[in-house]
Amino acid sequence: MDDYIKRSEAVAAFANYLGATSKRAAIAVACILKPIPAADVRENVRGKWIHWARSDECSVCGYNTGKYEMGSNFCPNCGADMRGEMDV
Repeated sequence: MDDYIKRSEAVAAFANYLGATSKRAAIAVACILKPIPAADVRENVRGKWIHWARSDECSVCGYNTGKYEMGSNFCPNCGADMRGEMDV
């Protein structure tokens, strides 16, 4: 599984590691990291369905499903993942 980091934090960490006096090295690191394409990632939000008689309600955004959407793996409104443990 890949790990995703913020480019600005990586540059700052390298600059800190190389020392504040090495501005040229920090600029070189920034130039190396800049052309690497950024990954398209988003935070995985988990929730659960709150069951009602004729619909389910998303615990994250409060969206009420219709009878044909009941029990789906994802909330069609906010995209919350309903397949596992809920985020605390």
